[in-house]
Amino acid sequence: MKRLSKTLPSGNVSYLETTGTGPTLLFVHGNSSCAEAFHYQLEHLGCSYRCLALDFLGHGESSPADNASAYSFAGCSEQIIEFIDELQLENVIVVGHSLGGHAIIDALPRLEAIAGVLLVGAPPFNGDTAGEAFLPDPSEGLIFAAELDGDQLTKVAKEFVNEDKLPLSDWISVVKSVDNTHSSVRPGILAGFSEGELQDEVKILQQSGICAMSIVGEQDGFINNDYFNAEPLKAIFGENIFFIDDCHHCPHLEAPEVFNGYLEGFIKQCFPKSITRSLVLNEHKDGDIFIDRYMPLAEPGVGEVMIEVKATSVNPFDYKISRGELPHLAPEHPAVLHSDVAGVVIKVGEQVCEFKPGDKVFGCVGGVKGRQGALTDVMLADRLLLGLMPENLSFKQAAALPMVAITAWEGLEAGDLKAGMKVLVHGGTGGVGHMAVQLAKHMGAEVYATVGSVEKGKLALEMGADGIIHYHTEDVEDYVSRITGGCGFDLVFDTVGNENIPIAMQACTVGGHVVTTLANNKVDLKIASGRRLNLHFINMLWPMLSGREIRAHGEILKQLKPLIEAGKLNPLLDPQSFLFEQAGLAHEFASSGEAVGKVILVNG
Repeated sequence: MKRLSKTLPSGNVSYLETTGTGPTLLFVHGNSSCAEAFHYQLEHLGCSYRCLALDFLGHGESSPADNASAYSFAGCSEQIIEFIDELQLENVIVVGHSLGGHAIIDALPRLEAIAGVLLVGAPPFNGDTAGEAFLPDPSEGLIFAAELDGDQLTKVAKEFVNEDKLPLSDWISVVKSVDNTHSSVRPGILAGFSEGELQDEVKILQQSGICAMSIVGEQDGFINNDYFNAEPLKAIFGENIFFIDDCHHCPHLEAPEVFNGYLEGFIKQCFPKSITRSLVLNEHKDGDIFIDRYMPLAEPGVGEVMIEVKATSVNPFDYKISRGELPHLAPEHPAVLHSDVAGVVIKVGEQVCEFKPGDKVFGCVGGVKGRQGALTDVMLADRLLLGLMPENLSFKQAAALPMVAITAWEGLEAGDLKAGMKVLVHGGTGGVGHMAVQLAKHMGAEVYATVGSVEKGKLALEMGADGIIHYHTEDVEDYVSRITGGCGFDLVFDTVGNENIPIAMQACTVGGHVVTTLANNKVDLKIASGRRLNLHFINMLWPMLSGREIRAHGEILKQLKPLIEAGKLNPLLDPQSFLFEQAGLAHEFASSGEAVGKVILVNG
């Protein structure tokens, strides 16, 4: 964030600007406040949007005005017009608090660059309705006094913010309400009311036809909240009238998370085609695991595909990231999780010839460091990570496949699988396991699967396993003797990993292959050394994390497609699916161990 300045016809103004490149948001403050009053919004949105926060003349770090009339509604409106013209802003959403809100309304007839107006503690009024819009001044005129002593400042502060939500000292520090406000400002505002003709703000908004939203503190002592029940205001704002609980006159400071949620929703209304909703990890770790964010949608770059996301699925590393267990794998904030996607191509970038708008695609494409994921309405994905969806699958079924099917393929390939080999799959009905069972059987192997229940044993047999092993009741020595005559399996695919790896090695024949998808630093390799085992560690996330060899994943999906269409490979889905809005519940369910098959989330 930068502090900059501009020389306008009205005077020298200071403003804050963030580094985001999305649509422009202009924040204008109220009486005796400054640009820093919007610091929560600038920090939250500044990486995604171009945010500008202006200090009016006489406020913050802007210079004083040459005459007090510049502090009136009309004077502040003139500064907004000059500022927008000077920076050549277009399609701007203006967020105006109190005085700033009224100033932007009054400026609208002379502006063509405004896409939307969000008014904070600023009910639109005219000469006839001013008495209805506002309550008797609870500060008893102090908000228009040239000087305020300590007690008077505290009295004003209590009207502006609920000290149970925000300490008064914090509000005074943030808005710099006395020390950094010129002594002529407040009398100048009052003089503007007395001397100038009030604009008909209701009529201005009605005639503008632009998107409008109003946010008011539910306990705002300056505003008559019942005024918003008037039909003209309902016609202007529609469903966009919000009262934030326990807030006074500065809800953007008192309840920034709630306020920012409304603001992001409003941005989506103003730019419906260029903003997408994503469910991102809640940084604060209180309340829901995921929160809605509305963020600018970038155009697809070279080799990228824009996808309308229809479904995704939960993989173990997804819920481990959401629980904070794998911070080194998490996407950058705001973090959008989920690697698996199924959806429809909206648009393609340069050098994309495999896909076109309207194609149904699936893939394991992101949700890790360096690549945002699929828990969003629209996403960008590397073409090399995608494949055309099998024609016999629904979006739900397709979303269940990419990660587990690619992992199973890579594992069997690493284990040099050949027809006639005896293969053991640990976790035969798990995500990767049920894919490995079906693929190994298709490739001509004799396949056995470990299971933890009678029901899962039936599922494994239905998927093609030649036999099952109940690991709770049969030791490794016993089933190796029973099935292989004590020789061991040619290939053991261990989808459980870690503490199970020694068991997998015990089950393998001399010189055989052990494939695992999860290994910690406590694995004892004595058995592997003694038996001359070939160990293979599969990390299918590595291409996405490193950016290397990613073409292989798309090629695997291409080879899987005819197998799936021929009915040789069928995804196992848990009967319970979730909506995107239930992502937190989906993660809890997937991590509980109760799911049988992949847990699917459907968008819409």
